[in-house]
Amino acid sequence: MLSIDDNIEESLQELQPLREAVATCIEQLNEQDQFIVNAINSEFLSYEQLGKRLGVSKPHAWRLKNNAYAKLQQLLTMHPLVRKKVRVANTWEQSASQWVMHIASFATEERRANIEMLFRLINSAKCCLFDNDDLPVSLLWTEIGIEAIEELRRMDEWDSGEMCALLISKQQDYGHGNITAFGLRGVLVRLSDKIERLNNLQLKKTKARNESLVDTLRDIVGYCVIALMLNDETFGLELGENVANESVSDWI
Repeated sequence: MLSIDDNIEESLQELQPLREAVATCIEQLNEQDQFIVNAINSEFLSYEQLGKRLGVSKPHAWRLKNNAYAKLQQLLTMHPLVRKKVRVANTWEQSASQWVMHIASFATEERRANIEMLFRLINSAKCCLFDNDDLPVSLLWTEIGIEAIEELRRMDEWDSGEMCALLISKQQDYGHGNITAFGLRGVLVRLSDKIERLNNLQLKKTKARNESLVDTLRDIVGYCVIALMLNDETFGLELGENVANESVSDWI
């Protein structure tokens, strides 16, 4: 029979990965925001004390604290482990839309996709999934998606709403089985094919005969979103009842 101490120790062990996830998200904040979060949670500073440390007024310190916590909340909401522990999406389209917006928030430039970087990322994922039987870090899929979105921005072809609508439309057509049959390995193979196609089109500098360059880039983003949904275990969610009976045009 377990003692109370045994239960406490088990609970602490279960919480440790979550604590590490929170720490990772805090480290992604800028220096000032990290200071504010740590000052409030570790040193328990009042807003007046925080203001003196930062050299600002008490109301300004309060606003800075709110901004820092808003940024932290966004990072936590998109961390795969946190998303597994806390229900952040109730339907398939909610999760897909969250990931589309998350990737797009980092893809702010307008430039050609870096093919060499894409191949490095794909090879890294291959080593993890096929050689080491391990999961790539979720940031890998985000970085691939960023390259594709910034190329789409350069072509003036990026629209987050249209991307979400496209993903919903494909999910309505395909369902879950085509992805869950092979999981992340299958997604990686499809992504690799799309990146090879992107590389070929860029090298030849000719117009695509079948699938357009824009379609290829959108597919890359789509597979990155699916990979992230598999990571946080939201790909298995069903489409919302209203979405299931709506046309794509209703989402654009």
